Amino acid sequence: MLLHVLIHIGFPVVALCQEWVSDKSGHIPQYAFRGGSQDGYSTYVCMDTVHGEPSSGKVNSRLGSCKIAWGNKEYSESYYSVLIHPPWATYTLHWETGHSKGSVPSGAVRVGSGIYVGRYKRDGEYIPGKIVSKHKALFYGYKGKEYDVRKGYESLVMTPRPISYYEIYDVIYDLESATETIAPDSQFITKKEVKNASPYLMSSTVSLEYTKTSSHSWTMAGSYKLERGKKTKVRAGVPRYAGVKHTWYEDETYTYSFKYGEDVTRTMKTSHEVTVRQPPFSDLYVSMVAKEAVVNVPFVATVKIVFNNGATYRFYKVPGAYDDIHQTSFETHVDDALPSDETKSNALKPSAVTSS
Repeated sequence: MLLHVLIHIGFPVVALCQEWVSDKSGHIPQYAFRGGSQDGYSTYVCMDTVHGEPSSGKVNSRLGSCKIAWGNKEYSESYYSVLIHPPWATYTLHWETGHSKGSVPSGAVRVGSGIYVGRYKRDGEYIPGKIVSKHKALFYGYKGKEYDVRKGYESLVMTPRPISYYEIYDVIYDLESATETIAPDSQFITKKEVKNASPYLMSSTVSLEYTKTSSHSWTMAGSYKLERGKKTKVRAGVPRYAGVKHTWYEDETYTYSFKYGEDVTRTMKTSHEVTVRQPPFSDLYVSMVAKEAVVNVPFVATVKIVFNNGATYRFYKVPGAYDDIHQTSFETHVDDALPSDETKSNALKPSAVTSS
């Protein structure tokens, strides 16, 4: 069984990109993009590197290899990549005329530095080749020879296909591979001043109110990186670490709406009470600190892409990573009591003199 490997030129597969599938010996993968024909048989756009230069050409089962023009010859490459255009692609491909002398339109499909996919009509058939800007021509191979043309060629152009939104659901976390990294240094959270203006030892309960903040993100990995900024819905629980039991668990499932590539931020107001004993006529501060924790949990999920025209495509068991930044290791600090400002002020006043 032949293994197909996706090669991405430019951007990730589910974003605006080209998709190339590795193949060999004239085999044509599913969804191969047709570039023309030769001797009445369809040919497909292929690419490989010849003498260190990425180049595009043509392939079909009769040719048995990817045919690429280079150095006055038509090279036969047994191992190559084929341009595919599946139904879920986030772009469209079309041929555009009107350019010459190595020029190409905006959005031209690039295979190398200054090298683009093109084709030329010869004897009633379109033959895929390469446009080389520095040589101001399109080069194509035909029956063993290399030919070049300065005008009359067509450029392959890629145009974005608008996406409405993404959905990520059926999330299955790999909790055994979850990690939590806690920063070594604590961060200040809040503090409160406590005053004892009485001449007595005072015991009081201090309530510290603060806001706990956490950020969450779900990112698809490998070939399935999505387009940043698109509306996204994730239906999933959030992995939690139970420090006492030293185990991971998943909390209740919610639906989160956000723009892909941005974090989902959650805030929760809470309070903590601490009892302090304070000498007479003194001030002190009660403060709270915490450490930042970073969580990473791999997962697989179903990803749905909804295009503006209503077309919908789903991908199953797509790998991804859940990331979480939150506060942990909360500690309360009670500063040493100091004489109050009023006590200091009274101590500086001259003693009263009583006349007899």
